[in-house]
Amino acid sequence: VQMLTRQPTEGRSRGGGLKFGEMERDCLIAHGASFLLLDRLLEQSDKYTAYFCKACGLPAYYDLKQERFICPIHGKDADIAVVTLPYAFYLLLEEMMSMGIYPKLLFGEEV
Repeated sequence: VQMLTRQPTEGRSRGGGLKFGEMERDCLIAHGASFLLLDRLLEQSDKYTAYFCKACGLPAYYDLKQERFICPIHGKDADIAVVTLPYAFYLLLEEMMSMGIYPKLLFGEEV
């Protein structure tokens, strides 16, 4: 597993997983094999559980003193959603936030 992206290393010689590229992904999309697609690109790759504020869509952080997740904008009273997503996407969100760009996830009726 690569340290930065938490994805399997490439190639059998390195003890990694099989390459699953864009053409393979497009083929599964065309066949409607959504569960296989979910398994290959999320479950067997870099599945990550993150916590987001439902009101503002920003990632929540864990407060050790209060033993709960807290929104950086709305505080402890925020409604927090548990989201399963690829770690590579979460890493992209964090890198964008480090540059001052704050992408927000939409929940519920807004989607």
